[in-house]
Amino acid sequence: MLELITAVEPYFSMVVIERVCVFGAGTLGWQITLQCASHAHPVNLYDISFEALKNAESKISKEAESWVAAGNGSVETKDNLLRWVRFEPDVNR
Repeated sequence: MLELITAVEPYFSMVVIERVCVFGAGTLGWQITLQCASHAHPVNLYDISFEALKNAESKISKEAESWVAAGNGSVETKDNLLRWVRFEPDVNR
């Protein structure tokens, strides 16, 4: 059994996440973005709709504010969370 673990072990190395790209700023997209940013991962949130991006930014901000109101973070935490996110309408940027 020990030999099997040793043989498989190299495949379980940690990978550093440099940037997360989320395509689509709908319900699932902004929530994935929020979770990644709350764990200090830089995120690009892409959507072709400016309105969808504005709505996503608003929802992320409101959710972060509710975390602060519930005592699960500070205003600094909210501001820092929003700094991790880039709202992009163009994938080529």
